Amino acid sequence: MLNIIRADLYRIFRSKSIYIMFILMLVIDIPSIILNSTMLIGVTYHDDSGKMITPDADALTSNSNFDYFFIVIVIAFLICDFNNKTLKNTLTSNCTRTRYFLTKTFSVYFSAIILFTAHNAFIYILNYLVNGSSNAMNIGKYALTAILQLSVLLGMTGFMLMIGFLTKNGTAFNTLTISIPLAYVVILMFLDNYIPEIIENYLLKYEMHITIGNLVYESDNTYRLTVAAIYLSAAVILPIIGYLHFRKSEIK
Repeated sequence: MLNIIRADLYRIFRSKSIYIMFILMLVIDIPSIILNSTMLIGVTYHDDSGKMITPDADALTSNSNFDYFFIVIVIAFLICDFNNKTLKNTLTSNCTRTRYFLTKTFSVYFSAIILFTAHNAFIYILNYLVNGSSNAMNIGKYALTAILQLSVLLGMTGFMLMIGFLTKNGTAFNTLTISIPLAYVVILMFLDNYIPEIIENYLLKYEMHITIGNLVYESDNTYRLTVAAIYLSAAVILPIIGYLHFRKSEIK
């Protein structure tokens, strides 16, 4: 089990693609940190109450892009085994399906946490050094917000793991992980014409991309706890659903 985890971590952190994706994430956030907020054109740095939004808070709202980043991680750890037809050999070398599931899930979540933490720590430190403490969030509030956002992203990663174990196919995985969240939003927008209160106050309010932004500005503890409960439950339950199918499926 440990050997598989070590091999997976070695492979992902030696891969050029993971660092390219990481750099792209920094490219999205760094301009709002390096440039003073008053110099940016077309960006609003005040909320509805007139309170100033610091550059690091604005950068936190772009963390919704990490779901695409984590797709790459799931592909590297899990989908590649299916595409390369190496899974059957792995399972015949004294590795049960349960052990395989646990190692892959751990590797994906561990890598996601490390990369997400490194990115947000870098952004906070950079903003603090460039713009000063007066234009930086309180470090405790920043860390709590990032942790809550991470719970959302882990829930989405759990969804990706479920799809991976259900489909065992790269093409199907890419299609479903991108199309299902998009279809969800489109359906909600259509239903909003008929049941707007339910859509806006419940379903759309907890949609991943909206939730990531809301966590930066919302101060309601009930909302934060609800978000964490929903997405952390998804991070546990959804991969298990995929595993239950994977445990009984034929491996080619």
